[in-house]
Amino acid sequence: MKGAESRFNIKGTKYGYTKILLNVNKKARENFKSIEIADEVEYTPCEVSLSLLRDMLENNVGVTSGVFNVVIGTCGVERNYRMAEVVYGLSRVNNVKGCEAALIGAARRCGEVEKGLEVRRGAKR
Repeated sequence: MKGAESRFNIKGTKYGYTKILLNVNKKARENFKSIEIADEVEYTPCEVSLSLLRDMLENNVGVTSGVFNVVIGTCGVERNYRMAEVVYGLSRVNNVKGCEAALIGAARRCGEVEKGLEVRRGAKR
């Protein structure tokens, strides 16, 4: 069965925008209603890390209960990343820079980040 979807558009980041598409399975859907209602609401990366993830963790929505598709857009280019571990990175930061670094770091650990994207983000080789 297809899970519920919530989209979080994070605008105002330094290199364009970041979108988080979150798919949650039926079992977790009841605990995730507060997130579903917030569909298409704009957040800063800081607010996503502090509100979205806090709600998920406090309502027992574990990373194994959902599929996380993170789309990082830079210069009009979108790349799709599937990673559950992005929530771990985001739950440990409380500022915009840390949130962006966590997104990139999680994608890099999955081996899906191109060097060009890392350079644009200012990461050292």
